Amino acid sequence: MPAADQRSVVTAIAKEKERRSGSLSKDEKVAEKPATKAGAEIYVKGVMILDFSPKSDARKAGMVKGDVIIEYNGVMDLTEGKIPALAVRAKRGKVRPLVVFVRDGYEYTVRLSSGSLGASLMDTTVRGPFKRPEPSPNRGPRDEKDKKSKPMDWS
Repeated sequence: MPAADQRSVVTAIAKEKERRSGSLSKDEKVAEKPATKAGAEIYVKGVMILDFSPKSDARKAGMVKGDVIIEYNGVMDLTEGKIPALAVRAKRGKVRPLVVFVRDGYEYTVRLSSGSLGASLMDTTVRGPFKRPEPSPNRGPRDEKDKKSKPMDWS
């Protein structure tokens, strides 16, 4: 019988092989965007943010009350019970989870720091399809009028 440290190494290797093969537990479904016809409605299970803790990672990332998280680090079909387990897994793996959420019919993606969301959640279902926000034209190089004025010569 192998020693405790050998068992932990074997277990870690087996988990890594399982992760690489893509097999997940029956409760988790990998994010697969459903193929829909144009204009077809889809319903997606997610969790709505009701409130934040004072040092919330989700708030720091730009999320607000009322946002609906539909994907957490590649896992869809979320419930308020799954989020803490997924957050713990991300923290153990030292992974910054990718979170997809819906706000006002638009789908946004943010990368959180590993750890808990720091939010109170409620199970919900949202109706899609979701639009992606257009890139802002102001994010490009600054216009001439936006440049700062020349520094004054004080000599």
